[in-house]
Amino acid sequence: MLPAIKGFIKHSLVDWDGKIAAILFLPGCNFRCGYCHSPHLVPEGAPLEAIPWKNVAAFLDSQERWIDGVVVSGGEPFMHANLEDLLIELKARSLPVKIDTNGSYPARLRNAVEKKLVDFVACDLKAPFTKKYDEVAEVPDAAAAVAESARYLLTEPAPYEFRTTVCSAYLCEEEVVEMAISIRGARRYVLQVMRSNICLDPVLEGMRSYTRADLERIAKNVAPYVDEVFVRGREIPAENKEKSLFR
Repeated sequence: MLPAIKGFIKHSLVDWDGKIAAILFLPGCNFRCGYCHSPHLVPEGAPLEAIPWKNVAAFLDSQERWIDGVVVSGGEPFMHANLEDLLIELKARSLPVKIDTNGSYPARLRNAVEKKLVDFVACDLKAPFTKKYDEVAEVPDAAAAVAESARYLLTEPAPYEFRTTVCSAYLCEEEVVEMAISIRGARRYVLQVMRSNICLDPVLEGMRSYTRADLERIAKNVAPYVDEVFVRGREIPAENKEKSLFR
């Protein structure tokens, strides 16, 4: 039995650099980050209509020449013990697979990579690997689990990127640099603009966080520690920035 699919984007040019990708969204996340912009997917029992796998499979089969790969996102995909069955179905179609993960299931991540069921890993980093990590994720021992995943990816078992949504309510500039130091030598570190139009914590909605220009400045301080640093995303329109989160 495959995990439920609660969202499906047929074509995306922005979720896997250089590829036209389909995106599958799985429900449920073990983290509760306040700035999460997919709050509807956080509860595992989210009241969203499931998309039948046969419909997804039929589309993928019909688009064989037009789809470069599939992104499996969430939520947190590795929450699902039967995720492997879905990955097997995708690889049976000779489709490259990218997975978006919060890194909190290092054993399942390692298993998927070593079985060659995943071709690219995008691993979120929420905060420095201290007690603050657990506070941001609102999960005990989150830091230890994600640090284990990070150490594994740094051995380069598969192409990967680390990425951080830089929310000024949680992170100062010095902490972003501290995070870069903790993954020193990483192939790629992506700093993402927070999207505050919708958040898991309603208090954060519409609040002003770091702009793209701010992140490009921070990226210069991050650059000495990683092979490549990249800024992704854009801030919400200025007229919606009613409150500030800057420290």
